[in-house]
Amino acid sequence: MLEHQIITIGTNENSSQHVRKCDGCSSDDYERCCGLPAEYMRQLEPIAVRRSVDIGAPIFFEGQESSGIFILCSGRAKLSASSPEGRVIVVGIAEPGEMLGLSATLNAGGYEATVVAIERCEFKFVAIDALHRLMSISTEACISIARQLNHSYQAAFRQICSLGMSETVADRLGRLFLEWSGNGNGGSGTVHIANPFTHEEIAEMVGASRETVTRALRRMRESQLVTLKGSKLVIHDRDRLRRAVGYQCFGG
Repeated sequence: MLEHQIITIGTNENSSQHVRKCDGCSSDDYERCCGLPAEYMRQLEPIAVRRSVDIGAPIFFEGQESSGIFILCSGRAKLSASSPEGRVIVVGIAEPGEMLGLSATLNAGGYEATVVAIERCEFKFVAIDALHRLMSISTEACISIARQLNHSYQAAFRQICSLGMSETVADRLGRLFLEWSGNGNGGSGTVHIANPFTHEEIAEMVGASRETVTRALRRMRESQLVTLKGSKLVIHDRDRLRRAVGYQCFGG
C-alpha cells in the first residue's frame, strides 16, 4: 500500500501559498501542454492551480470521488487498475499535455484508475465546476476535451487488441516496445529507449507474471530483437520487430 498522501487541492489560505497560478507556467510549449488556447487558460487563472509531486507519489486513487481534472505539465505518470483479488494491470503511461481524470469528472463518478508519478510531475488542477463553466463558454475547450477523450479511447482500443489478440507474451511485449519507440532515438533500424520500469511493472502492462516476462525478454534477446539491460532498452531492428509481432494488424 502506498504511504504517500493523496494530492488534495484546496482554496484556503494555507493551501494557496503552495500553489503557482497558470500564468506562472514554466512550460516552453504552453498550448501543447494545456491543450487549450492561452486565451481560455487565462480565464481559469483564478481557480486553476499548479502543483508538483515526487516520484512514487499518487495523484489520485481508483474509486476516489472525482473532484476535477489534472492536466499534466511535465513528467510522466502510471495509470493502473486493480481487481478485488488484488491483481494489478497498468492501463497507460500519461505524458505531458494529457488530462487525467477527465472521463470520471465529466461523469461525476469515481476515478477509474490509480495515477502515480513515475517521474517528478507538475500538473494543473481544474475543479469540476470550473471545467463546466469553461465548456459552457468555449467551443475550443469542448473540442480539446473531445480530442483528449478520443486519444484515451484509441489507447484503450490498442491495449485491448494487444491483450486479446496476441498469442504470446513476447508479442505483447513487442507491441509495447514499438509503442515506446516513438520516443526513442537511433538509426539504421536500431532504437534506443530509456526504460524506467521494473520487470514487475512491465508484466502489469502486458497482463503477465514477472517470471513469464523475464523468460520472454531472454528469448527476444537471444533472437536479437530486443535487449533490455537495466534502464536501457534497445530495439535492434524496428522493422523486424514489427514483422515478428504482426504489428500492422494494430494500426502500427
